[in-house]
Amino acid sequence: MRLATPSFQNNFTNTTVAAEPSRPSSVTARMLSDSDANEWLKRSHREQHVVTMVYAKHRCAFYSDGSPFELYPADPEGDSKKTLQLIARAGRLRRLELSEAVLRDAIKPEAGWSHAAFSADEADIKHWLKARAAMFDIGRGKPLSAPGSRRVWHDAAGRCMFRGCGMDLGRTSLTTASAAVGYLAHIVAADPDGPRGCNTDSYRLSDDPENVMLMCDEHHRLIDRIDPDGFSVSLLREMRREHVDMVRRSLDCLTYPRSKAMAILANVAGVWSQASERDIRQAMLERGLASLPSVRYPLRRTQRDDRTQPDFWRHLLHEHALELDAFMRELIAHREQDDYAEVLSVFPLHSMPLLLLTGRMVGEARKVEVFQYHRHRGTWGWDSAVRPKPAGEFYLEGESRVGSTEALLSIELTASLDEQALPSHLQEAVRQNTVPWIRLRATAPNNACIGHPDDLEQFTAIARQAVAVLQDSMRVAKVHLIPVAPASTLFRFGQLLQPGHHCKYIIHDRPHHAASFMPALIIEGQQATDALAPGSGRTTSIQLR
Repeated sequence: MRLATPSFQNNFTNTTVAAEPSRPSSVTARMLSDSDANEWLKRSHREQHVVTMVYAKHRCAFYSDGSPFELYPADPEGDSKKTLQLIARAGRLRRLELSEAVLRDAIKPEAGWSHAAFSADEADIKHWLKARAAMFDIGRGKPLSAPGSRRVWHDAAGRCMFRGCGMDLGRTSLTTASAAVGYLAHIVAADPDGPRGCNTDSYRLSDDPENVMLMCDEHHRLIDRIDPDGFSVSLLREMRREHVDMVRRSLDCLTYPRSKAMAILANVAGVWSQASERDIRQAMLERGLASLPSVRYPLRRTQRDDRTQPDFWRHLLHEHALELDAFMRELIAHREQDDYAEVLSVFPLHSMPLLLLTGRMVGEARKVEVFQYHRHRGTWGWDSAVRPKPAGEFYLEGESRVGSTEALLSIELTASLDEQALPSHLQEAVRQNTVPWIRLRATAPNNACIGHPDDLEQFTAIARQAVAVLQDSMRVAKVHLIPVAPASTLFRFGQLLQPGHHCKYIIHDRPHHAASFMPALIIEGQQATDALAPGSGRTTSIQLR
């Protein structure tokens, strides 16, 4: 809808007749379509009736001496325009300009109109039609710029913005070839004399994309020519806002949640943990996550695996203290960072104590997606052919005994824990039944026990129960944690340790299968410490705040 005010000059003199309407009209109900208007004009021409055209700005209506008490609002375009010119050439056309208020509310011709009308020839009609066409263009307003036009098409997603229409305006209906078949319709007309025009706002808003709607031909004609009074500025603005909101909501469904990839990798048991960033991004995409461009490596240990050394864990914490501190600060301030993401995607393949520690640092304050590396497939992506394990695959075993100050918790998913692998003091405590042993087990322990994301969620639920039993039911002060489990489950278990509320966890590790498990790290309160034996040297601690 681009509007302009006709300036009737030359032989088309402005003559305004004021008259009071007898009663309100319903313009929409009485508006003739172009074909109906053409039929009425052709009949009047055949019967040699004198036709009077009354107009006001963009409005137009007809009556004849054959039907002096009927007024027919019309939009003289197409075939009706040609017939109107025939009547003018025959010398049986008259014209009368009225005030817009009078013509808008008129139901039938008023007394005196015929006496005030002037003869109109073909040149008059051509001039009026040209002026009226300009009124539906930009008129006296500023043209919408190319970027403004693209903005409207973008806001509309190429669909008609009339409420409930949504016609695809990017293709023609007959050939499906790409084509712009929509109209950029102004809400407040670009010309004060156009539909919904305004002396104060028409020029100011003429090139404002927010004042323009994309519409199909049918609804463009409806709001501008057929029923301009039925569509107020406020109604059309509400239509535009609704459409833009619906488009945004619909298109947002195409957007995966932004996710930051974090790979925790190390040389474990002499095998270097590989992480193809392309594979990481593909694994995230398969889980419906949009990866940020960079992959974060908060703790990437390339040194030789020397866990047989008695002071290994002290040196490890000392060597990586700055990295762990930076990682902790990043997690605390993650919302203020430029690369903030809704989801943190974790790719863990490190020593068991460090996986539990980094899981504790990440916690559950934000959404975290944990991936499991599949060595035989050489990928981080979940196998789409694998179905989730049935409920009950993971379970707790052992006596929940109140009154003990410490307990042993083993996570046995890839293999069952041999009692002979326990440290000697724990072996003795288990035999003497002085330390209760809680076992989180799998019905069929194996390396592929976590083959589906739902398997990890099932494990998480059982692990949460284990933490609750130890801390809420048994109320122990110290837990010896011995894991024989996939990397993803160890990181996830660390997440379950609530900062400042969990008891002391002594994380055990063993460098190879021929060795026994030995204390590695202690996680308690807001710090992590290496688990050196008393009197063997100065311990190293890092803060977890």
